[in-house]
Amino acid sequence: MVRPVLYFLLTVLTSAILLTLASCGGAESSGSVQLNLNLPTDWENRLDMGVLSSSVGTPYIGSIRVQVAGAGGNESVEVPYIDRRTLLSGLKPGGGYTITVQAVTEGTVIMEKTLQGVTLPKEHSLALDVNLIESGGFSYAGSLLHTRLQHSAVLYSSGVLVLGGNLSTGVIESIGFSGEGFSMSAFADSLTYPRTGQKAFLSSQGDEALVFLGSSGQDSIYEVIDLVNSTSSTKLLGTIRTGYFPAHYGSSVYLVGGYNESAVWLTNTYKINELTGVESIIATMGIINEQDNTQCLSDFGKLICLEGKMGAAYTGTVEIFRKLGKRVFWPEPEVESAMVSFVRRIDKTERIDDIEILRGIVAMFIGHRRKMLRACVKFATGPLSGIDGWADIFTECGIDPKLELDKNGKIVIYPSTSCESYRGATNPSDLLAGLNACLKGLLALDAKYTTPAKRAYWRAFLGRVPAYGIGEAKGKKIMKPAWSWS
Repeated sequence: MVRPVLYFLLTVLTSAILLTLASCGGAESSGSVQLNLNLPTDWENRLDMGVLSSSVGTPYIGSIRVQVAGAGGNESVEVPYIDRRTLLSGLKPGGGYTITVQAVTEGTVIMEKTLQGVTLPKEHSLALDVNLIESGGFSYAGSLLHTRLQHSAVLYSSGVLVLGGNLSTGVIESIGFSGEGFSMSAFADSLTYPRTGQKAFLSSQGDEALVFLGSSGQDSIYEVIDLVNSTSSTKLLGTIRTGYFPAHYGSSVYLVGGYNESAVWLTNTYKINELTGVESIIATMGIINEQDNTQCLSDFGKLICLEGKMGAAYTGTVEIFRKLGKRVFWPEPEVESAMVSFVRRIDKTERIDDIEILRGIVAMFIGHRRKMLRACVKFATGPLSGIDGWADIFTECGIDPKLELDKNGKIVIYPSTSCESYRGATNPSDLLAGLNACLKGLLALDAKYTTPAKRAYWRAFLGRVPAYGIGEAKGKKIMKPAWSWS
């Protein structure tokens, strides 16, 4: 009986001591925080371990990092994901805490959430639900409802519309944003015509998406998606126009270039006012030369069309100021690209007496590829069709009418042979070197051995000799035997 009684007395004495210390202020009360983590739905299927440079193929969460800041104390702790329910303790009761929770994998924060203004009750633990949001390392490829290629994405107030890129379906997909991440769903309405390679724009008011091109044989029909009422409708252009290049600026859409019902290239621009629906033709604006694969965009109050044969050299100076490699774009194209600058020159524009005549001449010669100049004049139309003395004009301008010019106004030498070994060559380097040397030598002759007409011809000829073909071998630039060969 003595030992149990002794144990009871010791227990009572210990409790009395603890209560005394607490009442005397010997211990300061503190609270703890229990974090209940909620992960984004289906996160395992979107976490790209390749993006994280991980050797582990199966998606996982490595650790949970918690940072607490506030007047009542600061604490930072990182625990393995399996121990994620570990309590945060030792914090003083009060408000104003900021708690940041991060999920970490391979040293990268893949999900996180910051809670502000958290109040910790006195002498109580606090349970917090933390809805983590995807941060880094996620890939959404393959998450669309339909396989798409060359599709369009339109960003608007409620999310992103993904459309086109599949000629088997007109379904429009909607990507929404929320605290849980992204959600995919089908839009309430579909495109009337399945499309691929189409162009889509958000209207200036943000309440409509306008869709052009991409449907075989239906270029003259465009579609309007009502983002407010979730409906789609079609509209027909006032005139047949195919193969044009659409651009959006202000409250209007500009359809640049294209062909009419007779397959004739149009040098004007078709304008659609999205607010009033009024359509009009701008005769003084357009691309004068037939072309394809051109991108038109608007910026700084100007409409700019890139790639293709643009008549800019005769009104200004065009220079390449930065070459862009294939890896700048995704997917990687099969061609090289460059950023160019254009500076308008008064000395050139003042020499143009009639811009329409100039446009017609350029379109006639460059618009008929692989033809000699004397053959191109057979296609002259309008005022040019009444000219009979083309041979005299060529002679006066120092142009050989038997020459064939490329899109840059340079001669094309084909077929030929380079260095006695490269058959079927185009613009062989040894021949180009000979032309440059001979023409420059002729121009260097004393004036008494030549005439002004001959010098003008040689100077014009030299200006039409193309540049050497340049390639690359073992990381160094080299001169190729020719531009190309069999």
